[in-house]
Amino acid sequence: LDIKLKPQESTIITINTEDLQPKIATEYFINFSVITKTEKPFIPKGFSVAHDQFKIPIKQLEKKQPTIFGDDLIIKEDDNEIIISSNNVKFVYDKTKHYITSYNVNNEEYIHDSFGFQPNFWRPPSDNDYGNGEPSRQQCWKDMSHNFYPDDHPSYSFNSKERRAELSIMYNLWNGRKYQIDYHIYCNGVLTVNLYYWFCSVWDDLPDMPRIGLRFRIPVEFNNAEYFGRGPEENYWDRYLDARVDRYRTSVDHMYYPYVRPQENGHHIDV
Repeated sequence: LDIKLKPQESTIITINTEDLQPKIATEYFINFSVITKTEKPFIPKGFSVAHDQFKIPIKQLEKKQPTIFGDDLIIKEDDNEIIISSNNVKFVYDKTKHYITSYNVNNEEYIHDSFGFQPNFWRPPSDNDYGNGEPSRQQCWKDMSHNFYPDDHPSYSFNSKERRAELSIMYNLWNGRKYQIDYHIYCNGVLTVNLYYWFCSVWDDLPDMPRIGLRFRIPVEFNNAEYFGRGPEENYWDRYLDARVDRYRTSVDHMYYPYVRPQENGHHIDV
């Protein structure tokens, strides 16, 4: 667009979007950039002075239910493990460690050194956290991330209609709190995980929770990352308008920045 405006002036432009049709898993955006036409002192020609992005209100089509291929999963249990497996899938829960130790699909292991999915309520403290005393104040949550025990024997079954094995584990936490993890392992190897947290029914002095989720280790070879969201630079809920929504490909190494003091790294919102 070739637009000439003086300071404090404005104009209205019309962009035709009638050719854009709703699709499955598709969103439309318009990107605007203000680009220098000539070279200025310290500013080269073609430099982006400002930019913005607007989402076009076109509703996505509903996703179709995929057909699940693969052999039926068989669930076996012995004194030490619960094993969910087929010719191409293997998913192992260790009854002594109380967490998943193997997730293997088509001979590709996704868990490194048997360090599988574990309840986690802690994150590395940042510079701001040290300033407000968070590491010592919330130490109990770090302890709970390392000391967790099932409330009862894990329950499991095979859902023939959904073509998936279902494994549910309930963990006891401090002062009546509970944490439930439901694993759905499909016959094609796809895994979905649902988490549920129950707080205690009485008021206590337990401090706020730094984080809730799971922690696990993956092989170092899994170094590539692809995401649809805001980027490419890291962004947060209170600092994101400069980051455009797009489909990005990068590496895990590239998402790390060596701050002088510990800070969060590689965070992206609207993913």
